[in-house]
Amino acid sequence: MRNIVIATIVILLVSLALQRTYTPKDPGLSVWFLNVGQGASILIRTSSNHFLLFDGGPGAQVLSELGEVLAPSQRKLDVVALSHPHADHIRGLISVVQRYQVGEVWSSGSTHSSGDYAAWIHILEDKQLPHTFWSSAQTAAIGSAEVRVLHPPQPVVGKEFSQTHDGNLSLKVSQTGRSILLAGDVAEKQELSMLSSCQVPTCTLTSDILQVAHHGSASGTTEKFLIASTPRVAVIPVGAQNKFKHPRDEVLERLSTAKVAIWRTDTDGRVQLILLPTETTVTSTTGRSATYPLSPQPAPT
Repeated sequence: MRNIVIATIVILLVSLALQRTYTPKDPGLSVWFLNVGQGASILIRTSSNHFLLFDGGPGAQVLSELGEVLAPSQRKLDVVALSHPHADHIRGLISVVQRYQVGEVWSSGSTHSSGDYAAWIHILEDKQLPHTFWSSAQTAAIGSAEVRVLHPPQPVVGKEFSQTHDGNLSLKVSQTGRSILLAGDVAEKQELSMLSSCQVPTCTLTSDILQVAHHGSASGTTEKFLIASTPRVAVIPVGAQNKFKHPRDEVLERLSTAKVAIWRTDTDGRVQLILLPTETTVTSTTGRSATYPLSPQPAPT
């Protein structure tokens, strides 16, 4: 009898561990906006069970979040991508590269005069990780997902900008017709660059999910950009009661006017989205949940 009880407990513990992540047979694109405070970190799992981590937040909190999301046996991240080398995006990635097996690193190649950036380059060199530099119109595949680079508009490898966001790496990740736009910290200037360089029929900004740029700063998520990207759901990675007063009321108003559903990590906690062929389901650690049926996208104008 005692052996039966022990076996039952073991089975239950294994089942709970498996429920922490979705199995490879799930046909959807799974996205987690990790709750890392005033920063950004987004994990994407393709239906082929490949993982992309976009940014790492301001510190080691990303490790706790990944531990909650990934199965204990999942120690590999196929791609770790850095949008730009500000502390609230790069610092957590240093911890990730130290703890996880990383297939390759992506960035725009722009540089920054900071201790965080120096530590980042040191660990990449120490671990001899493949480092690919991307610019607009380039494409790549991560398993079953296609990735298109939207920004920067031209190669910036080795350049340090007075406005660091000029070197920001922005990506659109798509799978079976569903997509998410990872904006990073772009502002109106960089959004206008994307609007200019990404035009139909070769490119479109249209996406189901939008990562709201720069934690909801008023300088980004412009009306023109929202019209072009037409997201159904927007997620704002932002810290509670932050000194910048992000997200700004202007951005929330623009999203509401565009009839975009708003989720935010400061009030919703970690946000998980599953993009299925006919709908997007969204849940958060605070218990909020919603399902958004797929709406036909408007014809390009």
